[in-house]
Amino acid sequence: IDEVTTLQTMFSQGLPVPEVVLVEPDASKLGVAFVIVRKIDAKLGGGMWHADPQLCNADTARDLARILARLHTLDAEALGLRGALNSDPTVYPMKGLLDNIRGLWSKKKMDPDGTLEACLCWLEEHMPPAPPRLSLIHADVSFHNILVRDRKVVGLLDWELSHLGDPIEDLSYGRPCIEQLIPWNEFLAEYRKHGGGDYSEETGRYYGIWRGVRNLVYTITAQHSFQSDANPDMR
Repeated sequence: IDEVTTLQTMFSQGLPVPEVVLVEPDASKLGVAFVIVRKIDAKLGGGMWHADPQLCNADTARDLARILARLHTLDAEALGLRGALNSDPTVYPMKGLLDNIRGLWSKKKMDPDGTLEACLCWLEEHMPPAPPRLSLIHADVSFHNILVRDRKVVGLLDWELSHLGDPIEDLSYGRPCIEQLIPWNEFLAEYRKHGGGDYSEETGRYYGIWRGVRNLVYTITAQHSFQSDANPDMR
């Protein structure tokens, strides 16, 4: 439900996202609120850490560069975009994200973890400068969330972590998979050609660490759900 407004706006702007056809916020109907979207006839382009070479090539990466440039150059303020996380545009983006992930870890951790605490402290102490203009960030750009047909990106899925922030976060997150298909400088050249901004290696490294810490905390949350019998599904 949190993704609906974002999906509808992205679809209206011509980005390759699923078309929302029904929204049911009343959980009493089926026991949970739900959304139905129109099916996209395509296949996932790979996994979280790899692109499928049978489905994707350099053209796919260049197509993704164009889509991300389009996303990041949208006027989020004019469109009223806040993302699924409902970002506050007056708050520095990373502060809200770090507060959220630290709070989640505090509630869900099974054991103390000095390494994770040190990583969170480092992230809090080394936040990069805020971007000149906030953009809508997908925040999970990888080929397990990308539908591909004929080497083209026809669907960008899973906007549950979308928020206002720095485009470098999206670029850094997708880089490990993108570099399997195309040299990084070529990808960035295509991104800039279509309106995307500059990429800072230092800021990209920061968001690479953020990616690992955030995903670890989500893994701990899943572990907590399993061990507390809230969700006994081992997957």
